[in-house]
Formats: sequence, structure tokens, C-alpha cells
Amino acid sequence: MSDSSSKIITTFQDRLALETAVKSLANTTTAAEIRQRAAEIAAKFGDRAIPVLVGQLNTTDPQMRGGLGMLAAMLDYEKTTAALRAAARNRALDDQARLTAITILDRYLNIVPDEEMYMGMGAPEEAALRSLREVLTDQQTDALVLVEYFRQLELQPLDVQLTMARAARRLEAAEAVPLLRMFVQSPTHLIAQESLQALTALGTPAAAGALQGLIPTLRPDLRATAERALQKLRLRGSTVPTLRPPAEGFRCLATPPDSRGGQYLLFILPPDGDTPSLTLRLALNPVDGLIEAVASAADGPADLPEPLAVGALHASLIDVGHHLWLEAPYDYGRRRVQACLPVSLESSRPLSHAYRFLNWALWQWTPPAPQVVTLEVKPAAKSKPGLKELLNYPALSGWYLSTPQVFKLADQLLSEAERVTAQRFERVVMRLLASELAAGSLDLPAIADALVALKEWLLLAGRRDLALQAQTASDSLTTSPEENPLLLHMANLGLRIAMITQARGLLQGWPPGANV
Repeated sequence: MSDSSSKIITTFQDRLALETAVKSLANTTTAAEIRQRAAEIAAKFGDRAIPVLVGQLNTTDPQMRGGLGMLAAMLDYEKTTAALRAAARNRALDDQARLTAITILDRYLNIVPDEEMYMGMGAPEEAALRSLREVLTDQQTDALVLVEYFRQLELQPLDVQLTMARAARRLEAAEAVPLLRMFVQSPTHLIAQESLQALTALGTPAAAGALQGLIPTLRPDLRATAERALQKLRLRGSTVPTLRPPAEGFRCLATPPDSRGGQYLLFILPPDGDTPSLTLRLALNPVDGLIEAVASAADGPADLPEPLAVGALHASLIDVGHHLWLEAPYDYGRRRVQACLPVSLESSRPLSHAYRFLNWALWQWTPPAPQVVTLEVKPAAKSKPGLKELLNYPALSGWYLSTPQVFKLADQLLSEAERVTAQRFERVVMRLLASELAAGSLDLPAIADALVALKEWLLLAGRRDLALQAQTASDSLTTSPEENPLLLHMANLGLRIAMITQARGLLQGWPPGANV
């Protein structure tokens, strides 16, 4: 074989490898994975990736579009922007490719689109309508495609988002409902308001059901509008689905609440026809509201935690964020979300797209019944309540102090030449707790509320003995708090974790998920 033939084959193989690598961006599942894959492509192929990137601009996959944007930001700025400008103005390309080029220029490369880039395109709403139909087609094979689609859409300029929301009204009612439902939850009031009106105007049972299921999770101003709209539908004689208790097959797993009342919840939805079983994992606490939401699809029962009787503990599910999970009643999880949701709705932080997409599984049912837990606890005979069993229980692994003073003290102890004895460490812990109490760093009412939440979790887990100790701990918090066994435990564990963290060169806040 001649040298020229060998070079041609090598070049062809390189090109094929490059195209395969770029197309693999569509197979990623998280933003971090997309970024990592894009970085690998940029490092391996450099600017040779630019023409391949341009060749993929007509993709309808929102995940792929996000990956192309991240890749573009990692390549030579001048060469990449020049290629994308040319693509945006190239009337020989279809509107989808040109719009993707404009999106990448605007979002990832900080290039403001000019009028020339839009010249020769079809009516914006027609392009929007085509895009919506394409993503609905994609949803037939990817049940969660709307999560990434709307995440990418909200990175677009407001006029683009409005065009998409208004185009959704032109779809058939069955197609429009899932899209309008997402638009109603937009953080932009105008989009949410118009989409709420459009959903109401449809008047179909599916639209009324979607509206009804949205009410618990809408901002107060929109909630009132939605309630009035639902009432109008009833007065007009429209069919509004009757609310029923959660259907069989809907499951909830819950980690024990930590010292802030924070926990992970895993909602498992049963398969529905061609739609596989979906999961929604939430991290929340009463202080910050809904912190994180992750949606995923299961290929089969083997991908899901084994169904157990309510009240049973799963042996090990570290891969879903925690080591201790309780098979809880579905309404328990809904109550916990309901308690934390107002904090998120009153803040300016938008709710996660994964939560917006799957929250129908929480709110399309009858409201969760309030849980009233009462335990008779005899007054402690000693000043220090007996909490030994509770403090040694794995559910308390997330109960520790994590303040600047804790890390400062840990650094001091690590810098000492002599080994810290157990007796000295105990004295240091007592001084630490006293100083944190004096500084007001400990929110005792919040800890008491967290103990109430822990008590309910322990009762569900069949540990009445530990639930009694949790209530005892709650009742005794304000009596000599500097000697309270639970608070001393939190100071002790927090200092130990801080010392391990700093000794290993880890960031403050390790381990992740311990204090949600």
C-alpha cells in the first residue's frame, strides 16, 4: 500500500472517530457528563472538530444541542464563531441548523445575533411549531426528553421562549397539554400567565386534569388564577377529573431527616404503556425548600430498588444518594414536599425542570392527609436524657455541626504536634458547643422541628423506642443545652468530620448529602 493510500485511510478513520465522538454527546445523561465528553473531544481533536460540529447543527435533540454548545466554547474562539456565523447566515441550511448556530453563538459564545442571521427563515412560529412536534416525536423513545428541552429553551432570549409557548397553542389538544403544562411553570410570569390561559381554553378533561394537578405547585399569584380557571371550567360543564388517592404502584423511599430537617426522597412511578418506570429524586429541607431534583428512566425492574413492605429499610442504596432508605407511604413523601415547597415558591430560584416535568405524580391525587404523631414520654429523671441508642443509630449520621468555627478548630487541632487525647477532645467539644450556643449558631427551634420529623420517620421504620428518645431529645433541648447529649454528639461528629475533611484535603461540606 502506498504512503498516500495509507494517509487517506488514516484520515478517513480519524474523521469517522471524530464524528462518532461528537455524536456521542447525545448519549450523555447529566450536564457534568456532557461537559466532560465535550472536554475530551476538544482535547483530542482540537479545531478539527469545528466542521463536524457545524455538520450536526440540524439536530433536534436538546441534549445534543447543549453538548455542541459546550464543545464550541472549548474550541478556538475566532475560528468557531466564524464558522457558526457563516452557518447562521447560510440560507442553504434548514432553519433548525441555523437556529442552533444562533443559539450557540448567543448562549455559549456571547455573540448577539444580528438581523442578517434570521433573513430567509420561515415564520418564527412555524419553526417553533416544527420544533415542538419534533420533540414530541422524540418523547416516544425518550420519556424524559422534555426535561432537557425546556432547560435549554429557558437559556434562550425571552422572545424565542414566547414564540415557542405561543406555538404550543396551535397543536392538537393531546399534544399541547404536556407542553403547556411545562410553560405554565416557567419562571417568566408572562409566559406562565399566557400558557395558563391557553391550557384553560383547551377545556378538555386532560387539560382540566393538568390544571388541577398544577395548582398545589404554582406560585401564589398563579395559583389563585388557576383555581378561578378550574372553577370556570366546572361552571361551563367541562369534565374535570375526580381526584383519587395515589394509584397502586407509586412508591416513595425516604432517608432519615438530618439536623435541618433535610432529606432525600425517591419517588418511583410505575410503567405506563410504552413509558418505562420513571424516578424522581428530590433533595429538600424546610430552610431552603427543594434543593435538587433528578429524573431518570428505568430499563426494567432490575434498575429499581426492590419493592419492600412499607416500613422496611433497604440494605444499601448508596448509588441514589444515601446509605439508609425507608420504604415509606407515598403520602409521607408528598407531605414532606408539601411542607418544603412554599419556601421555593416564595424565593426567586426557579424550580428544577425534572421536578416540573414529573410533579404531576405528586399532585394529581387527593391531598395528602396530615400525619399526627403523639407519644407519651415520661419526664426524664436526670438532667441528661438517655439517648445512647438513638445517638448510635445510623439515622443520626447526618446530625453534626458544620460551621466556620468547627473547621477553624479542626485546623488548630491538626496543626498541634502532640496527639489529641480522648479526654482533651471531649473538653474541646464541650467548649465548641458552648461557643456555638453563645454565638447563636445553633437554631434550637429548627433542631426541635427536625427531631419531630425524625420521630415520624423512626415510627414508620418500626422503631418506637428510638422515636421516644427523639421526642425526649426535642423536649429537653432548652434545658441546659450546653450539656444536651444530642447537641454534644453533633459538635463531636462535626469536629471529627471537619478534621478528616481537612486532613484529606477535601472541601468543606464533605460528605455530600450528609447535611442536605
